[in-house]
Amino acid sequence: MSPDLAPSAPATPVLFGAMAGQVIGASAYAQLDDAWYAEAGGYRSLSPAFLRTINTDFSGRVTGVAPYARIAYTRNVSNGNFEIGGVVLKMRRGLVGTNTAGDSESLPGPADRFEHIGVDASYQYIGSGDHIVTVKALYVHEQERLDASFAAGSAERLHSTLRSLNLDASYWYKNTWGVTLGGFANNGSRDALLYPVTGRPTTNGGIAEFNWNPFGKTDSWAKPFANLRLGVQYTFYTRFAGAVRSIDGNDRRASDNNTLFVYAWTAL
Repeated sequence: MSPDLAPSAPATPVLFGAMAGQVIGASAYAQLDDAWYAEAGGYRSLSPAFLRTINTDFSGRVTGVAPYARIAYTRNVSNGNFEIGGVVLKMRRGLVGTNTAGDSESLPGPADRFEHIGVDASYQYIGSGDHIVTVKALYVHEQERLDASFAAGSAERLHSTLRSLNLDASYWYKNTWGVTLGGFANNGSRDALLYPVTGRPTTNGGIAEFNWNPFGKTDSWAKPFANLRLGVQYTFYTRFAGAVRSIDGNDRRASDNNTLFVYAWTAL
């Protein structure tokens, strides 16, 4: 829900897109009785040379295949539905260096290991369709064994953890006006080398978003081809990188990372 332009937490589980645009994968899914959903697959790294050609960052080579699996249960209830699910991801990732030309490349040697377990749930009230309420929650626990980072002297601990909790609720009136309020909390093991200013990754805050859909509804002009959403989103931080003040060792405060984002979205 947070835009890319907003400063992100200094440490979040790898599952939250740390390798986005850097891997390729395949998965298969099945659905049973319109209630159970299961998916399993794996991901491999794209080469640093290829990523340079498409102007994408390289965060380290995934060793072998990173397996991924998800299972979820959905049930329709009076005037809406609810869902509960879980996800697992295991990944080994090497360190990054540079060649003589200054380009990023994978370093030989051990790899850091990441194991994720996530639990999510949601409830949506639909009713007649005039008033729609959605509530969502996601908790992810990441267990780390930092063989590569610890050996390189960039991590104080061999074993570490990260935890992330995300909650949000939204309300839409006749699919025209919408408001979303959310909160996030990221925490984990202390490590003075990974987090040199405070030694902690703790980052907390929230998001408020307001939307207007002038087109894109069942009775809209030129439906279904005319779609437009206008929105304004505000991301705020109450703590960043373990601190409220002096988050960079100088005078920068957590609230200095607050971001206002105005956007227009359309699709054909």
